[in-house]
Amino acid sequence: MRKCLLLELIVLISMTAAARGPPGLPFNVYGYVLDETGAPIADAYVTVNSTVDQKTTRTDSLGRYVATISISGAGDALTVVAQVGEASGTSSSVAPKGSPNMMINVTVPLGQGKVTSTTKTVPSTPTEAGPSALFVPVAFFVVALAALILVARRILSRR
Repeated sequence: MRKCLLLELIVLISMTAAARGPPGLPFNVYGYVLDETGAPIADAYVTVNSTVDQKTTRTDSLGRYVATISISGAGDALTVVAQVGEASGTSSSVAPKGSPNMMINVTVPLGQGKVTSTTKTVPSTPTEAGPSALFVPVAFFVVALAALILVARRILSRR
């Protein structure tokens, strides 16, 4: 009986660790993908990289993208790569101290332009965080609650 309980506890701890996702702090990177004239580019592939995580998304009809990634902390290197067909553009920055959000715009030269970028740190707002910012904490809570219920049922069934 004790071996079974110990095995269940080990499995639950493993599931909890897996549900947490990559280690680090949640951080929101957002911005626009533009061509060399400043026009937004819809449906561009955007990959956001930190030292501990990577997310790929696409731009909407206004050229906007949003990605929630994990970072190791302030000063973590961030790289955004946007790709449209064979053309691509890259922009890099570092995660600022005191803000969980950062705007990184990327220019993709569709003609004969040069890649440029702009970076802006802004305060946190719920609309910028998006629903994916809540996924990791909610998933962790659900798995932890399930583990607690299973352990409680085991303890009560032994009585």
